[in-house]
Amino acid sequence: MSLIIPNVEDFKYIAPKNPLPGVRWIERKRVNLNDINYDANLNKIARLNGVNPAHTKALEESYKAGVDTSKPLPVLEQAAGLFEKYVPVDYFHRGRAQQNLGWKEYVFDIYEFADEKARVSFQLLMNDHPPQGVASTDDIVQAGIKLIQKTKLTKSEPAVTKWVKMIAPKKHASTRGNIVKKICQQTKTRQAWVTYSKKDLEKFYDNYGQGMTKGGAFDITRDKYGYDVQTKYESTYATRALKRLSESGKKSYFLLHTDSPIKNKDGHIMRTDMLRRLKGIEESLKYFVKWYNKHKKMPWDIVGFLPQEDGEDETKIIKTTRYEKKI
Repeated sequence: MSLIIPNVEDFKYIAPKNPLPGVRWIERKRVNLNDINYDANLNKIARLNGVNPAHTKALEESYKAGVDTSKPLPVLEQAAGLFEKYVPVDYFHRGRAQQNLGWKEYVFDIYEFADEKARVSFQLLMNDHPPQGVASTDDIVQAGIKLIQKTKLTKSEPAVTKWVKMIAPKKHASTRGNIVKKICQQTKTRQAWVTYSKKDLEKFYDNYGQGMTKGGAFDITRDKYGYDVQTKYESTYATRALKRLSESGKKSYFLLHTDSPIKNKDGHIMRTDMLRRLKGIEESLKYFVKWYNKHKKMPWDIVGFLPQEDGEDETKIIKTTRYEKKI
């Protein structure tokens, strides 16, 4: 495809000079694509499923519209062999796309890496920008497992947590916590505070639950409904327990578990917060009962619905009368 590649000085993106420990920017230059060994680093690629043909095709279509000079450039590493000039580090999908379009050269940032950990960590960090394919949680988990297996990453929860935060700073804290958990579990790395996935809960209830139920299932032995309650869902499950009470006259019980501890709030503080929120709900319910017994009505009024359907007067609140007849 005939497309004018911008000059080196036209690219506005400022490459980080030392983005991670063991990583150093060398230069930005135009490189002939024939001077790149595309297969050299495939066994080191920080992606679980390698090169994705669908993503490559999407990049081809994107390139046809022109080159965005504000985005990060692809990255190469100086080859160690005598007959190879460069190997790709962050250029796998874009490399395939540019080859398919018949491009002869492109502009690259050249980096050097102290070791495999530095290279893999850099790949994951740089895959958090368009038009690259964002590194999935599985990519990061598998990369972390391999680094621990090769003793490139210390087998400890603090070390794994620090590494994940370093290479995935834009992912939500809870997502990073799940990544750390998976890496630790699959490498048998001891965790200071364990969180429970749906699968983990199933295993705990099956092995240690003493016959308790969860998810609102009825516990025949205890004559109650059982719920597992996670942090910040206390109100949701308290409401469900009240609904069960109104339907069956039966009580419920809660087995609580928290999210991962966060900065300035360890797991024990989070447990205390959960109990405090539940206590607040209980106090509110006690007050509600007193209020209702005194006033004989609910402590709220339903004023109507916002206009949402095409054709409704957008300046008026919709009355509830027509819907109350269907209840």
